Amino acid sequence: MTITLDRARLEEINAAKRAECGHSGGSGCAWCWLTPDAIAELRHAECLAVAVDLDHRLTELGIPRAPRTVVIVPGARTYAVQVMCEELGTWELRIPAPGEQYALFQGAMWDDPDAQVRSDRIPTWTRGRDDLADIARSFAGLLWAAGLR
Repeated sequence: MTITLDRARLEEINAAKRAECGHSGGSGCAWCWLTPDAIAELRHAECLAVAVDLDHRLTELGIPRAPRTVVIVPGARTYAVQVMCEELGTWELRIPAPGEQYALFQGAMWDDPDAQVRSDRIPTWTRGRDDLADIARSFAGLLWAAGLR
């Protein structure tokens, strides 16, 4: 199977992350080591690349980094952008395979991922059809409307 990654976009994101956290060399932090080469070596690399891009777009839109991370969802064979905070509990936007719909799962803040419930609160977004910048703006709007500060 051939993995298709937008390496230029991932380099741009990695450089921004390094500048944000202040690491200029070495392995740095969890964000710094996510270079295009590192992403390409991981399972479900294309989904991870989309999650990293979506996460970076949320930063650019002003969604705070502190309650947000990119996580692997082993049972779904994908990655997700996850927001965990007192105001919202856990919101997890899972990255689908190309041509499939994104899914938002919600649950209590420290719930087992299997206890999360799929939400119908999101618009229908399809990977490859809908623009990732539009998805990021919509997701940010949902978070703000739900009370994220």
